[in-house]
Amino acid sequence: MNKSLYVRITEFVTLGVTLILVLFGIVMVELQHSHITRDIHNRMQYIAWQLIELNLYSKPTIQMKQDFLGLQKHDHDELKNFTDALIIKKHVQRPQEAVHHLIELLPDGTFLELIAPPHLVRESTNELIINIIIAISIFLLLFRIIFVAYLKRLFDPLQHLVDFCKNPEISKLYNPLLETSHEIKELAIALERLMEHNRHLDEQKQHIFKEAAHEIKSPIAILKARLALFKQDTKASKETFIQETQADIEHITQKLKEVLFLKEIQWDMQRKKESFNIASQCTLMQEMFAPIFEKKSLRMESSIDEHVHLFVHKGAFSKLMQAIFENIFFHSKNNSTIYVDLNAQTHTLTIKNRIGSKSDETLFSSSIGVQMIQRLTKALGYTYQALIEEDTYITLLTFTPETFHEPLN
Repeated sequence: MNKSLYVRITEFVTLGVTLILVLFGIVMVELQHSHITRDIHNRMQYIAWQLIELNLYSKPTIQMKQDFLGLQKHDHDELKNFTDALIIKKHVQRPQEAVHHLIELLPDGTFLELIAPPHLVRESTNELIINIIIAISIFLLLFRIIFVAYLKRLFDPLQHLVDFCKNPEISKLYNPLLETSHEIKELAIALERLMEHNRHLDEQKQHIFKEAAHEIKSPIAILKARLALFKQDTKASKETFIQETQADIEHITQKLKEVLFLKEIQWDMQRKKESFNIASQCTLMQEMFAPIFEKKSLRMESSIDEHVHLFVHKGAFSKLMQAIFENIFFHSKNNSTIYVDLNAQTHTLTIKNRIGSKSDETLFSSSIGVQMIQRLTKALGYTYQALIEEDTYITLLTFTPETFHEPLN
């Protein structure tokens, strides 16, 4: 099961702080242990020095301790308890060194050994460990409460964005909570821009398909009326009916092709705009329609600067240019030259071709006519104009300043 980012951050930070505190506690215990060991050693040195200085070492151990405590100027319970717990021995020969043992040479040549019981160190260390565990537990509890509250405050705006994306109608996107974080505020702005962009695309799509649907509605109504008349009029010419019906079907098919073409354009417009090289596109068109060029003996001369670029929806614009060039190729006169030029001052692409008969070959995009090209002008950032001068057909595409890029150096 995937954990939320909120839970993961909480667990990670809690674990990290716990490890740091545990390491800190271990260091504290080690330092305290060393301090206690030094303190015990210093106390045993003091007691040994006093026993020798006061000449008490020759007495029995119990008497030695009582006399030592009786000669102290100040009554210290801690010193008394430590002295009572201390083990004192005398040796003729020097005993072996050990931890928490102190060995002193006496004036009579014997050795005095003071031994601190291990429980003195253990009790002090255990007490410190218990205190550290209690302190760490209280600190972790308070830290987790404060951190979770703070993290929840940071994640509330993000949750607000998630709720808004699930149901944009529940509240407005703007919320004072969004001001708590620069990153989340930027995310909200980016999300709002994306939604605005999607609304714009949806409006364009609705506008385009509304027009196409309106155009399809009329030929369908005509076809239905024709069928009804033919059913009622038994004397109607069957041949005439078939011809007229075939024309209606071709008209409807043409409109459906346009709708599918618009759907592809609309899908490509959802992608980001990018650089589009006009000169390369002209070369690509010649390669794509090479069979038509060969059959009709066409040539194409282009004077477009290779560094000129457009900033457009590349996929959509490629389909548009294919439809434009294909119509030109199919309607160009055999053994003629097609001239292509781009005016960097007016941002206008000019295509001139000699008018000839249409080719027998048909491709899908060749059925995309002038009306469809004209309909896409606003969506793709250009204006379209077609002129006829004698036997020459002139196609003019003028790009908006936002679409046109100056030649790159």
